[in-house]
Amino acid sequence: MQLLNISQKREVFHRALLSSGLVKRLATPRTEEEGERYMIMVQGEPLSKTILQERRKLKTSVFYVHRTTGEAARSEFIPPSSV
Repeated sequence: MQLLNISQKREVFHRALLSSGLVKRLATPRTEEEGERYMIMVQGEPLSKTILQERRKLKTSVFYVHRTTGEAARSEFIPPSSV
């Protein structure tokens, strides 16, 4: 049995994620050419709060499989507008 090094294990893992459909693409690691990141000041509500509010406005479909019958079903889900 051949032992895999860490980069080979990572490659096998990434291929499994892609082939299973759990992910559509893998992010590429940052390079030095991209430069350093820096913080900026944002006025108003925290950006994280704005993002959460916008996500709650979206209508989402939920897919599930019935526990006993194994039948797949789809349900429309609208997140509540209040926090």
